Amino acid sequence: MNFSNYRNRVGRFILFSNIILFILIIILYGLKGFTDEELTELLKYLIPIKSIYLTAVVKFVIEKQKWNDKVEYKNLPLHPLFKTVAKGLIYSHISILYCLILFTAFNVISFIFLINTLVVVESLFGIYIGLIVAEMFKSVDMQIK
Repeated sequence: MNFSNYRNRVGRFILFSNIILFILIIILYGLKGFTDEELTELLKYLIPIKSIYLTAVVKFVIEKQKWNDKVEYKNLPLHPLFKTVAKGLIYSHISILYCLILFTAFNVISFIFLINTLVVVESLFGIYIGLIVAEMFKSVDMQIK
């Protein structure tokens, strides 16, 4: 798999998993899994970091139109270590978030524990995933040079 194909796959995963995460939160709220205050608090923590990831992906999609004339980027090799680290961090990050939110909605863990763990998870994963996402979805002109 080349870099372009992998980037497209990861971009779709980030986009859809975040959309589904927010839909899940709204559904769980509708099922009384969260109170009004808990929903507000949860979104206050999730929206800023998710906006950063989604902004990089959306910027890439908008910029992709410029790339139609440039085919060099399509054949960039994908280093196996980059692929493994990116997949491990991105997939485990979203899996942990889903589990924490579901466990809280079904009263397996407390909301306070969710918020405290969310701060730690977003801080730890956010830094590294931010680096990966920034590298993966940077401007094409920067990748070709």
